Amino acid sequence: MLGAAPVAFFSFFFLIALIFAAFGFALFVWTVRLFRARGRARWRPGGPPKKFVPEGPYCHAHNPMITGVLFVMIAEAIFLNSRGLVLWAALFFAINTAYFILGEEGGLERRFGETYRRYQDNVPRWFHGYRPGATMRR
Repeated sequence: MLGAAPVAFFSFFFLIALIFAAFGFALFVWTVRLFRARGRARWRPGGPPKKFVPEGPYCHAHNPMITGVLFVMIAEAIFLNSRGLVLWAALFFAINTAYFILGEEGGLERRFGETYRRYQDNVPRWFHGYRPGATMRR
């Protein structure tokens, strides 16, 4: 599957890439809008929310915004038949995981206290799974 030429239009892999790209882009836009509206923050690296946002896709993963970006990156890798883009997506995932664990989570725990600790216990860091209490509200 991963070779030198892009996939043919309307082939199976093209349609899979299109689905991944549409899902990833929609998830990214949804989370940015929710972050700005409910968290009262401008989206940018280092721009933390003023309010905790355990709503929408944030009920199913700590990092749905980055998950959306990963889906788009995987779509690009599929569409372009690029091993390099697959490796870049894996590296992007690893770097973000390290950043969230080593940097961001401690700050969120300090800022939001017990609410964030309960959130960590009930909602997976990545990939939208369901755990009891995942629909917790403030």
